[in-house]
Amino acid sequence: MHEDTIADWQRLTQLYGEMGDGELEELNACIGDLTEVAQQVLRDEMKKRGLNERVLPMEHSSLQNALRLSKRVSTSIR
Repeated sequence: MHEDTIADWQRLTQLYGEMGDGELEELNACIGDLTEVAQQVLRDEMKKRGLNERVLPMEHSSLQNALRLSKRVSTSIR
């Protein structure tokens, strides 16, 4: 690992370790906006806390909305 990456990993591990479960879940909701290192550290912290198996209401709602939109689009194409 590059020296900067190691420093980022350590800093983020400490930061995420100090965050509450809800804060981590909110951060997870927009995980795609994070760097690869931040994503991995977040996944590790959530797994450590047993949070990765939970379905967040916001994620579930977003998934349902995406499915509804997909059905509307496929219906209008027919």
